[in-house]
Amino acid sequence: MRKIFQSHTNGTDTFAINSSFVIVLPEGDERIVKIVDEGDSIIIDLPGGESADLSQDYVFIRKSGIAVLTSEVWGQYRFV
Repeated sequence: MRKIFQSHTNGTDTFAINSSFVIVLPEGDERIVKIVDEGDSIIIDLPGGESADLSQDYVFIRKSGIAVLTSEVWGQYRFV
């Protein structure tokens, strides 16, 4: 079980999450949020050589992605 922290709707004193229900998601090894790193990273030396303190400048490029998966199977308990 995970707790979802309560917040307010922007600019009001109304709670964003109704406290009279519980959402039930399926359990398993499948994660809801997916993070992907694609391919190899690229590191490029910037032209101009070293600076006065002998440090070197680089450009670091990496392709990444993030997605939120939705489940077709979920439940909700409503408290009356």
